[in-house]
Formats: sequence, C-alpha cells, structure tokens
Amino acid sequence: MAGVIVTVGSVFQAAADGHIALMYVGRLIAGFGVGEASMVTPLYISENAPRAIRGGLTGIYQLFIATGTMLAFWTNYGCNKHLSGQKTYIVPLTMQALPAILLFASMFYCKESPRWLARKDRWDEASAVLSRVRALPSTHPYVQMELREMQEQLDHERALIGGASFKDLMREMWTIPGNRKRAIITIWLMITQQMTGTNAINY
Repeated sequence: MAGVIVTVGSVFQAAADGHIALMYVGRLIAGFGVGEASMVTPLYISENAPRAIRGGLTGIYQLFIATGTMLAFWTNYGCNKHLSGQKTYIVPLTMQALPAILLFASMFYCKESPRWLARKDRWDEASAVLSRVRALPSTHPYVQMELREMQEQLDHERALIGGASFKDLMREMWTIPGNRKRAIITIWLMITQQMTGTNAINY
C-alpha cells in the first residue's frame, strides 16, 4: 500500500505541469505513503531480524534514509546540469516513484513476519518463515528457542491486554495522566523535530 500511495503521489506531482495546487495534493498523497513506509519498514525488519543484529539492522534503515536524501540531491543536480525546461523538475519528481515501485514489487517475495504469524496462531507458518530467514531447519534448537520466546512474549502481552479492544486501549492511553503525558511528549517531539526547519532547508 505504501508503495502504491507514493507512486500515485509522484504521478500527481510529475503531471502537475507547474500548477502548485496539484503539486501540493501530490506531495500530500506521497507524504502519507512515505509516512506509512517509515513506520512499517523498521517494524518488519525488527520482527524478522535475529536478536543479536536487530538494533543494527533497524539503525541501518536510518542510513538508507540519509542515502536516499543524498541520491535525491545528486539527481536534482544532474537534472539541473544536463536537462532543460520542464524536464529539469519533471524527471526528479518522476524518479521518486522508483523506490516505491521497487518496494511494491519486492514485497511479493517477502513473507509475513514470524511474529505476526505467531500472533495469529499460525505457528506452522511462523516456524517455516523463521526457518527460511535464519537458513536453519525448523527443528534446529535456535529456531525452536525463538519460537518459545515468541510464545512467551505473546502470552505476556495477552495477559496484560486481555480482551481489550482498540477503543479500550485508547481510553487507557488518554485518560490515565502518566500515559497521556507520555503520548503527548512523543507526538510533540515529532512535531518539533519537523519544526526545526531541516526539511525546509532540504526542499
């Protein structure tokens, strides 16, 4: 979904033909897709990675974001240097869809994360996927240990949450003062980080 949304937003921007309103609409649509990918991708990595390198792999995700920004700058520079007219901005706007298309196509080769499958009580599939991503047989002690740990964590989560619905969890987050403060601090940090102006400089 994230790949599709970013691609649609990129098409809007590239087809805007200089109309700023359509450019804003495309930017907004693409922003939703990028936001979704920014949330889901590190989660997917962490749920598939072995514990020993989980933090490192999730951290490398941030390195790829910085690398993407660098490539965007060089793309803009190359287009500005070698193209003329509307192509100067249409080509870079179109090229931002390339990673989204690669993400979309690549996801067909990826399985659901073992943890997600375990949460849905699809333990045979979770074992098969874990065996595949660890390159070990499903009977290997390491794979069995990870499955046991998943079972324990999920049992612990279920004991804490019980049969609580999303509405119940939201009520708990916003009506308990300590939880509400944590949620507001987290949201405020994200807002103020964007308000530092770093993206204004980038754009």
